[in-house]
Amino acid sequence: MRALKFCAAVILLVAMCGSPAKGDETSAFDGTITQAPAGNVFGVANDGFVQGNVDYPVVIGSNFNGTVNSFRITFDIGLAVYTEVVGPTGNQGSVTLTNGLITDIEVTFPSFPCVLGGAECPPLVLAGATFFTSPEDCQTGQVCGTLDFSNSQPQATPEPRTIWLLVCGLAGLMYWRREDLRVAWIAPGEVTSRKSLIGD
Repeated sequence: MRALKFCAAVILLVAMCGSPAKGDETSAFDGTITQAPAGNVFGVANDGFVQGNVDYPVVIGSNFNGTVNSFRITFDIGLAVYTEVVGPTGNQGSVTLTNGLITDIEVTFPSFPCVLGGAECPPLVLAGATFFTSPEDCQTGQVCGTLDFSNSQPQATPEPRTIWLLVCGLAGLMYWRREDLRVAWIAPGEVTSRKSLIGD
């Protein structure tokens, strides 16, 4: 039993204190809806919030300066979630960062059936620090707004194996603790020792 406790503690320690993940990084951003006609397909209103994520395939660092042309981007607006892969095998687009913060996004999402019942979500454009459903700029009758990149510094995405190590370590410690509690609640006359019940 001591061996089980030791292994669980080692796994937990490795998961928590191991080297940082060397996988991809993610920048998160949000925004505000400035125009939303009544009855729009997204179910949003003026002053509502939107949010998005840019997933980079490599570590770019917290002080990166430059333009990235390969990434995966998601954009949540009301009932719809737009997703696009940009790069050599995907669509064209770019994300520009200065001192690790996004300053410009240029991406066009195609239309797709976005709501139960077959409602069509229109094409959506992210241009600079704005977004809109019209072909060019914010036009009357379209949904549009502004983007906020003030908290868009890239963050490391945990590797799946690190998460599993953490889960396994916690599970091992919980199992060991449960066994201790089970022994503590057994009447003194039922067993002669803890060793006779669960082994050593």
